[in-house]
Amino acid sequence: MKNSSFVAFCRQFEKIVLKSGSVVANIAFCAMVVLVTSGAVLRYGFGWTPGWSDSVCAYLVLLIVIMSAGHTLAADKHIRIKFFYDRLPATFRSWLDLACGLISLALIGFLIHTTTDLAIMSRELNSTTPDGLRLFPMQIIVPIGLGLLFLALTGFTMRAALRIFKGSA
Repeated sequence: MKNSSFVAFCRQFEKIVLKSGSVVANIAFCAMVVLVTSGAVLRYGFGWTPGWSDSVCAYLVLLIVIMSAGHTLAADKHIRIKFFYDRLPATFRSWLDLACGLISLALIGFLIHTTTDLAIMSRELNSTTPDGLRLFPMQIIVPIGLGLLFLALTGFTMRAALRIFKGSA
């Protein structure tokens, strides 16, 4: 496979994966809006407050953030001191991107491992929130979202390496 076709394949795969994360985050946002609105109607209209709605909203916020992280990186909208970064020479920026990408891949890999273990332990112990909701379905969101971020970081790091070693991407 030629270098350019490999890069094109990686970019297409990255777009598909990250689009799915973005779609899930948008659905979660809509669900949160419906949940908060219905909670307000139930509370002020009927005097009843569903106890589980706050827990579900908190996990929906987590879902939105974690599923959007990879998309944010791929769209180059992540937090970075652009004022200084843009003034660096292109070669140094590529080396900096490669170093940050490799460090981030190691960190995200570790986080995927530990959060997966936590979710599995919650499932085995049938852990619940104080409201009685099972924790496992909500906790498994974290390693899935981190997996999407890992894929985005892989593409980011590979592009930095290609810029350094091939002068492309």
